[in-house]
Amino acid sequence: FCRLRVSICVALLVAVGVLCAPTPPSFPPQYLVSGVFSIPYFNITEPLRVVYDATNKRERIDYYNGMDTFIYTPATNYEVVPRVHTRICMENPGSPDSLIPMIPDLSQPGWNYNGEATVNGKSCYHYQQSVKNENRTSVYDFYYTVAGSVPVQLIMSGYDFVFGSHPDLYVLEYNIYVPNYQGDHDFVPPTVCKTATKGTGVSAARNSALLRSLMPYDRDVDSLFA
Repeated sequence: FCRLRVSICVALLVAVGVLCAPTPPSFPPQYLVSGVFSIPYFNITEPLRVVYDATNKRERIDYYNGMDTFIYTPATNYEVVPRVHTRICMENPGSPDSLIPMIPDLSQPGWNYNGEATVNGKSCYHYQQSVKNENRTSVYDFYYTVAGSVPVQLIMSGYDFVFGSHPDLYVLEYNIYVPNYQGDHDFVPPTVCKTATKGTGVSAARNSALLRSLMPYDRDVDSLFA
């Protein structure tokens, strides 16, 4: 009888938890986010600004306040990076199908509501997903504010994205979020790109690979280092 009562109580608690789960927000296909991407185990911290425009299949990623700039458009991809004492621009054919979302799609299978939490002093909803790859498991945690559905933090806790040889932790702290952002000027190539040289695309792939690892989607890692 006691076991039956315990089972009923547990079932009721689970049911209440499911009923209390908020409806996941639908983040727009166009937005601007700015924040800090870090790999704590290696003391790596990268300020970044991302303009994501899935509507027009384009994206711009700036690291270190514009020191490195990557512009992806359907026609052409641009890499603007420092070389010794100057900046150079390399261009490659466009890759409109390789955009990197900076906010996870919580409507995708696998995301589960995991209650509320306080993150960076903000009251947040917490969603989590676990992905198993052979004998390795990576856990993704996403937090957004209860009021306004503003992204606050995205964490991948698992193994390094290339070899899976050691535990790793990737963190994206959102400082600025502008939904429905439309910045055509962000996709105008810098002046240095008037004399752009043909690039290999390898550096852009490598720079984007770590950001891709924040999302629990399949990715062909080997091709990034071919």
